[in-house]
Amino acid sequence: MFGAYAGQVLPWATGRAGAEWGGLARRSLWHHRLVSSGVLTATVAVALLIIVVASIRPVPPQRAYVLDVFGRYRRTLGPGVHLVIPLVESVRAKVDLSEQVASFPPQPAITSDNLVACISTVLYYRVVDPARATYEIANYRQALEVSTITVLRNLMGSTDLNRARTSRNEINSQLTEGLNAMTGSWGINVIRTEITAIETGSRQGCT
Repeated sequence: MFGAYAGQVLPWATGRAGAEWGGLARRSLWHHRLVSSGVLTATVAVALLIIVVASIRPVPPQRAYVLDVFGRYRRTLGPGVHLVIPLVESVRAKVDLSEQVASFPPQPAITSDNLVACISTVLYYRVVDPARATYEIANYRQALEVSTITVLRNLMGSTDLNRARTSRNEINSQLTEGLNAMTGSWGINVIRTEITAIETGSRQGCT
């Protein structure tokens, strides 16, 4: 079958028809290249846009973001707009820098006259080092409560119940000083403490 056309020029490959076919083929090839180039350009543009958006990290006022790289501390971002490295730097913690209040329920403490005092306290504190508050202590609010109980029991053990009730300001100052000696390494500053109640309790605890 093909032998019949051996050495012959096909009619559609010559003359006007051949030129038109060749031009159509070239236009189709260029169109395909342009479409492919456009798709590639759009893909790259979208990828770059995603990277740029992901690299912008706004931090609200009175907040700090602690960044780490593969589990290791990298840096701390203060309030404002910052650039981060996407997929490398990640936010480990968002820390509140404003003054915070912690209210603790009545805790028993033995006074020097061997009575049980149930003491209710309120703490006002602030995070001054977000990195330490993130990495040095697992739960600083819980640690504050335990530390408050420890310091209060030491203070109450050196005074009697009646004197404790009339010396709240002095006990507050000593409590604040004692807590700051413990919390400084956590990046926490205890601004002040308030003993809201000192009640007589029992060996079974406080109600």
